[in-house]
Amino acid sequence: MFSSSRRTGAPPPSAAADRPVSSPGARPVLRQISGAPSRLVQRPAPAPGRRGGAVPAARTLVVYYSHSGSTPKLAEIVARLSGGDLAALKPASPYPGEGAGLDEALDEEERLGALPWLAPAYPGPGGYWVVLAGSPVWRSGLAGPVRSWLPKFDFGGSVLALFLTHGGRGGGRCLSDLASHARGAAVEPVILHVRSDGAGGLPGLDDAGVLSWLRGIKDPGTGRPCYPGL
Repeated sequence: MFSSSRRTGAPPPSAAADRPVSSPGARPVLRQISGAPSRLVQRPAPAPGRRGGAVPAARTLVVYYSHSGSTPKLAEIVARLSGGDLAALKPASPYPGEGAGLDEALDEEERLGALPWLAPAYPGPGGYWVVLAGSPVWRSGLAGPVRSWLPKFDFGGSVLALFLTHGGRGGGRCLSDLASHARGAAVEPVILHVRSDGAGGLPGLDDAGVLSWLRGIKDPGTGRPCYPGL
């Protein structure tokens, strides 16, 4: 069962910073969610003007969550090739390792309709033209920490694209998760899928595949490539 610090109602006193009180080793502290986001911790200024005129050099945020260690390897390549700022999302209390413990934690998230509180100091999209979000595929969707992060912000028209690591079943409903949780984002439907070997490795990963994906990301408002110099 979950520890007594898990959320089933009101947020903890420091909810704006996602600082729940939890015991060491507890499963991720959950916050109850409904159809609408429970809180906004930041409302960034709209991204710099890009409707019409020349396409600016993309200022990029690469943000990701990793459980097994595969996703950071991909995120580092994405950040290097895009010139983006790299940031990791961490739940306030880690998930159990692979196996029955993780399955039980995900079962409980689904039963409660809840998502984990995030550790403080997570990034926001304010000032970025492009946000590249990375996640493992969990039960055909985005991992809980990514779904918890997305609704905290109004993306102000920033272009939002997705890169995924998975065990062989592809992206499932990840794109619909992205679109439904990210308010104000211009969601780019081109997704980068990379298969993991289950032990933190990404066989066959190279720069060429990531570059091809980045070249395909366009501003939906103008149809222009976000990375014309690649």
